[in-house]
Amino acid sequence: MFSFLIWCQGLANRLPHHQDDFNLRGDDHRSMNLWLALDDIGPERGCLQYIPGSHRRGVRPHNADGPPFILDYGDCDRDQEVAVPALAGDVIIHDGLTVHCSGNNSTALERPALVFPYSVESGGGVAPRSLVFQA
Repeated sequence: MFSFLIWCQGLANRLPHHQDDFNLRGDDHRSMNLWLALDDIGPERGCLQYIPGSHRRGVRPHNADGPPFILDYGDCDRDQEVAVPALAGDVIIHDGLTVHCSGNNSTALERPALVFPYSVESGGGVAPRSLVFQA
């Protein structure tokens, strides 16, 4: 099984608004991520933030150079953001097209989490997905 560890600390490690499936081609975006909090992560530590229902609207344009982020993210999107605090051991599952980010971590503490990405294969089976993560 493929997974990756996110261990971020401080404001510089905020992840911008993005969709995990932004780089997949075609209409068959069928993936999900399981995000496991390894410690309590509230808003002050940059908990995940989501746009509810955004997975139903397809892929948004993303920056092609450097870290991926949504190019047309605006005030309408910000008005819909929902912060999702997590306790250690909580698992958050989201669709690969869900618009999300992590907030600013204003503490001296890390924001440790394990992420398990999965995609549905054309035959209907579920397989771990290979991703590259750079903090």
